Order: sequence, then structure tokens, then C-alpha cells
Amino acid sequence: MYGSKVARTFGQNLKRIREAKGVTQEALMGRLGLKRPTPISLWESRPTLPKAATIVRIAKALGCAPRDLLDEVETDYDRLRLGLPLRQVKARDPGGARSVKARRASSQ
Repeated sequence: MYGSKVARTFGQNLKRIREAKGVTQEALMGRLGLKRPTPISLWESRPTLPKAATIVRIAKALGCAPRDLLDEVETDYDRLRLGLPLRQVKARDPGGARSVKARRASSQ
């Protein structure tokens, strides 16, 4: 998962599993009780990671294990745990998370 192999995103896994099960974004939206498919579209198209409880709900709605949605997903926490440098990210990602630079500045 680390090194030369490119890590997958949660969204790539979500889309792969959803399509393999023949579930549309709209159908998943209904199973999750969402009013619009926007979050699903954003998860599938951007490198965002929902909260852990949301991943559990999505997995249940798709009939898979949460670990299937996280297969080969690399987070900054994984990189830190292994002593690897953090990836550079944009100043603001779609999930509203702060940039690596902003997080470092606030922790000093």
C-alpha cells in the first residue's frame, strides 16, 4: 500500500463496490436516508473520507464490510504511523479539512 504503489481512495472503492452490486447513487442515497446524491458523488469523485460511523452505514447499505470500502486507502495517520512524510494537499479539500500546512501551524 505504501511506497511505489498508488493508494486507492475511499471513493474509488465505493464506486467499484456500488457498481458491482448494481446500486445507483440514487438508490444508495435512499438507503442512507439522504435527501440528495451530492455526498455520494463527492465521495466518489474527490479524495475525501467520511466519518467512521458513516462508513459503517454505507457498508451496511451496500452489504459489504467497512474494510472493503477502506481497502488500500492510505490516510495521513497511516503515513505518520509508519514514519513516512505527509502528502501535500490543497489548502482546503472538499471535506472541509484544513491543509497539512495549516494543521502543522496550529499544532505549534
